[in-house]
Amino acid sequence: ESIFAQTYENIELCFSDNASSDESWSIALEFSEKYPSKMRLTRNRVNFGPDCNYANCKQMMLGKYFINFCSDDVLEPEYVEKCVNVLEANPHLGLVIVNRAVIDENGLRTDEAPFYNQSCIIPGEEQAAVYMMAGVNPSVSQIMYRNDIADRRAATGVLGARYYGTRILDFNISTDFDIGYIKDALLLHRIHSQSNTSQADSN
Repeated sequence: ESIFAQTYENIELCFSDNASSDESWSIALEFSEKYPSKMRLTRNRVNFGPDCNYANCKQMMLGKYFINFCSDDVLEPEYVEKCVNVLEANPHLGLVIVNRAVIDENGLRTDEAPFYNQSCIIPGEEQAAVYMMAGVNPSVSQIMYRNDIADRRAATGVLGARYYGTRILDFNISTDFDIGYIKDALLLHRIHSQSNTSQADSN
């Protein structure tokens, strides 16, 4: 619902179902009936793993920019509009990062301090150095990428669609392009006991 509540309306949602056993496919079909011009769907007959599933979405994409949107995240209504505005105004940027807030299993919001104290443009080499020391964006959905740039720098193999693979992508882009940062918490990330984040924290 948060995707279709965006103030920026020229969007598409590419959804690939990896032979799921839950209600994912039926929910996607409901949304495609409600927003037929904005949904692009495909479904695997068997589970081919996350990398193949991600590749399905990449093949469907028509957009100039994209977000790798995770199921535990919620977009604030101005997320897409603000990111697109930054990318359009700064063609030398490879990606733009937004700040996030966290919500728990009960929907209780906790604001996090922004990584940088203001919205800014960061020279790519400086950002690459930061990536070596810290996670600027702990949630994958905090980034909007330039599609053509990301295509040529993505990790391949088993890392392609996984969290650490996208961190490699971010680093690779920052070695060649400047990075935009938006201080506003435009993403809400839900943390719960079954999430990958929680499981990683306990490892």
